[in-house]
Amino acid sequence: MLGHVTFAKEILSCKPKLAGKFNFQRRTPLHLSSAKGHLEIVKLLLPINPNVCLACDQDGRTPLHLAAMKDWIEVLNELLKAKPEACRIRDDRGDTILHLCIRHNSFEALKLLVHSVSDDEFVNLKDDDGNSLLHIAVMNNN
Repeated sequence: MLGHVTFAKEILSCKPKLAGKFNFQRRTPLHLSSAKGHLEIVKLLLPINPNVCLACDQDGRTPLHLAAMKDWIEVLNELLKAKPEACRIRDDRGDTILHLCIRHNSFEALKLLVHSVSDDEFVNLKDDDGNSLLHIAVMNNN
């Protein structure tokens, strides 16, 4: 399903429940398409089950986390429109989506998220080791 829109449409028309099924890494088709930046597949999957935006994989990451880590801005925008609260979910390491953006050098995603959320408390959250966004940026030579 990763990039084959025609195949995905056909499969989902017959079996829409597949949109919410997990693989061995606890990832749904939305996780996979978000991680690869397949915008058309993301747009196809979201109306079927928007709650999948809140599903966490084996690392505690949502489709939003995966798109942000790769700087897939258009995908990120679609996911934020569907479930803006997904950006508040922390992964298993205690990282927020903003921490992940810095760790993965996803600066466009970071800017988009900071402006979208516009919440100082959220921006100032620390990871499980007590690191702020600035700590992580300095440690990663950013």
